[in-house]
Amino acid sequence: MVLVLFTLITTFTLNRAALAQSNGNGVAAPKPPMAEKKTKTTKIHGETLVDDYFWLREKSNPAVIAYLESENAHTEAVMKPSAAFQEKLYKEMVGHIKETDSSVPYRWGDYFYYTRTEQGKQYPTYCRKLGSLDAKEEVILDQNELAKGLKFFNIGAFVVSKIYEPDSCFRKVSIAWAVLCGRPTIRPCSSLRKTQ
Repeated sequence: MVLVLFTLITTFTLNRAALAQSNGNGVAAPKPPMAEKKTKTTKIHGETLVDDYFWLREKSNPAVIAYLESENAHTEAVMKPSAAFQEKLYKEMVGHIKETDSSVPYRWGDYFYYTRTEQGKQYPTYCRKLGSLDAKEEVILDQNELAKGLKFFNIGAFVVSKIYEPDSCFRKVSIAWAVLCGRPTIRPCSSLRKTQ
C-alpha cells in the first residue's frame, strides 16, 4: 500500500514537472540560449577573480546584443501560451492600485511636502504647499516631464535642504536629485525662494 502510494505521488510529481517545462500542451519548451563562456581573469589585492561572462557587459558589442535578443525571443516563446493569463493578472493587479493618489504630507518649516501620482502617468510628482494643505500647490519636481524622450528614467535620491542666509531677506530651499540614465549623475534641480 505504501509503495503504491509512493509510486503514484512520484509519477504525479514527475508529470507535473514535465508539464511545467513544456508550453502547457505537453510539448517541450524551446531550448534556452546559452551564453558563450569567454574567461576573463582579474587580479585584485592578491586575489584572482574569474568571470566567464564578463563580455556581456559590453553593451555596444553586436554579439551581446544578439545574445540578449535571443534570450528575449526565448522568453517570448516560452511565455506565449500564458499570454491571456498574464494579461488577466496584470489587469487584476492594476485594479488594486490607486493610480491617482498622494503621499501623507509632512511639514518642514513653513511648507507641507508630499508626492502625488496621476492615472496614466509613470512617475510621481514632488509638490509642496505653504502654511496649509488648502494653499496653492507648488510643483517642485515633475518626473514625468523630465522623463520625456528617455528610454529609462530613475531618480535615485530626492532631497530638500534648507539653507539659511543671514544677510538676505529670503530663505533658499535647494533641491538636488540624482538621475540614472546609463551612468549616475547628480544635478541641482532648482532654487525656491520665499520672501520673509
